[in-house]
Amino acid sequence: MLQELETQPLMANIGPLSKLAGFAVQHANDSTAVLQAQDALLVFTGKVFNAWQRVALSAVDPDLEGQCMVPETLQTTWPLLWQVLRKLMFGSVAVLQAIVSRSLLDPNMLANGMAPGIAAKSLHILRNLFFISSRNGNSAFQVYTFSYLASLDVISRDPETCHGFLQETRAANVDPFPASYLQRTLDLFHLNVAEHLPLALSVSSCQNLIIEPAVAYISHHGPLSPSGVELFESAHSAILSVLCCPQHSSLTIDITPFYVVKLFESFPRHISPRQFRVAFKTVMEIVSPPFPIAAMRPELSETLLEMLRCNMPTASTALLGGGSGSPSQQEDMPLSEQSALVMALVDSLPFLPLVLVEEWLGITAQVMKEIADPGLRGPVKKRFLDVLVNGEMDVERSTIGVAWWGTKGGREAVLLGSSREPAMMSGAIGGANEKSSRL
Repeated sequence: MLQELETQPLMANIGPLSKLAGFAVQHANDSTAVLQAQDALLVFTGKVFNAWQRVALSAVDPDLEGQCMVPETLQTTWPLLWQVLRKLMFGSVAVLQAIVSRSLLDPNMLANGMAPGIAAKSLHILRNLFFISSRNGNSAFQVYTFSYLASLDVISRDPETCHGFLQETRAANVDPFPASYLQRTLDLFHLNVAEHLPLALSVSSCQNLIIEPAVAYISHHGPLSPSGVELFESAHSAILSVLCCPQHSSLTIDITPFYVVKLFESFPRHISPRQFRVAFKTVMEIVSPPFPIAAMRPELSETLLEMLRCNMPTASTALLGGGSGSPSQQEDMPLSEQSALVMALVDSLPFLPLVLVEEWLGITAQVMKEIADPGLRGPVKKRFLDVLVNGEMDVERSTIGVAWWGTKGGREAVLLGSSREPAMMSGAIGGANEKSSRL
């Protein structure tokens, strides 16, 4: 059946037909016809998604397909089916790109606040096709990227449309980790879109539409497949995007301690050292000046640093692997869990409040000495020296760093692993039982 479908004129010529449809969209005299074409595309992709949803194998994780299909199906029927689906996606996205392009320039499609609604429909079309585009890099082409990012840019300008779209795409029941792969795919699309919209949403909308769905995934403690790792990473990114918004400081105060705890629980099993460092550094930047939360909760910076420090004594000193879950987990330097935590502390130094800089420079030098393996300590020391000299610190923090390095024992602590004896004036009074010189 699939082979016969491939030979049908429509499927065999879907590429040229989609180009012709795109040309017609761009040159149509009537904007209403373009809007009707978008509605038709939305209905078509919805039917494709609904048909796929009725297939039992749609709920199976790609990593488990080999266990659910006989070899003949896996080697012959399954590749043919995905070839047909990819053709449908490429053709649909080609037409959508023409619609999105015209919607950015056509005055009739920009009037009366129509643009956000058109962008929302475009995102719904991409959501219907996401079960195809999310596999095997099928979305890695410019036409798809343009349609997706342009629609996000337009919809992000209208808070009401943003709220409505996320409300429609959020799962009705927030399951900690849905068993259906298709539902997880839809949740991934929701989180990917939500990551771009916190600035347009209210605090309550961010809490209900971004934080709650994301927390359900970062709270998962079981093993993760590669697709699960991608969803886990997207949930972390969505939460960080909310925390980075200054207008959501009240929500940031409530969620930051909980999020950091989950971050420690996730590392190193579910996230790589690089991802952990980026996440922790981002949180430290958020809770430090000049963000408003630094004035509201000035103790939060040091609290998070102490949480990081308390995890170091119990951290493993074994070398961590390069990460197999996704390309983003590949590391470019050898790190253990312990040295990665110290590295995260080093990364946070440029964002500390001024009153904490000198103290935590000394603490950082001390915990670096506790890394026993020279091969693991070397990259941390190199990164520490880079932070001191490469301009990551502003003028005030750099001044404190120079003074600590030159006159307060910093150089000896880092390079020699020892602390400088306190300076005393020659001839100073000694102990009570010592005899003083008569010379």
